[in-house]
Amino acid sequence: MLEKVKNSIHTFIGEYRQVRWPSLRTVINLTLFVILVSGIITLIIIGLDGVFFELRSRFVIK
Repeated sequence: MLEKVKNSIHTFIGEYRQVRWPSLRTVINLTLFVILVSGIITLIIIGLDGVFFELRSRFVIK
């Protein structure tokens, strides 16, 4: 049992050393991209919500 735990920890450390972390510049660029895309999608959803609300007001509820 103890040997399996040691082997698992050794494997984890070996895999962790192979990880290539992105640069700070890449992280900043990707974060800004996600914020921008999220904002655009939010505006589209708000716009569609307004259009559907107006259509419902005109045609369904009288």
